[in-house]
Amino acid sequence: MIDRFIMFLRNCGDCALPCDTIDFLQKWVTIIRIVAPILTIALISKDIFTAAAAGKDDDMKKAQRTALIRIIVLVIIFFTPAVVSIIMNLAFGSGPDALSAKCDFARF
Repeated sequence: MIDRFIMFLRNCGDCALPCDTIDFLQKWVTIIRIVAPILTIALISKDIFTAAAAGKDDDMKKAQRTALIRIIVLVIIFFTPAVVSIIMNLAFGSGPDALSAKCDFARF
C-alpha cells in the first residue's frame, strides 16, 4: 500500500513534490515500515517480561494495556497513507476537470 503511495507521488506530475523530497520520504517510509513492527514487538516483550518477573497482577494488566495501545498506534501508522488517499479523493473529486485528472489520485 505504501509502495503505491510512493508511486502515486512519483507519477503525480504538475502537483507533485520535487523528486528529492519524494526520495527522502520514500526512504523514511521504508525505514518506518521496517523499524516500527520490530520496535513494537521488542517493547511489548520487555514490558510483559518485566511484569511477569515482578509477579504482580497490576503490573501485568498495565503491560497488557500498554501493549494494546502500541498495537493500535502501529496500525494507525500503517493505514495513514490509505487515509490520506481517501481524503484527497474526497477533497478533489475524480472528474475529468478535477485536480485528480492531473495528479491521478485514484491510482493510489
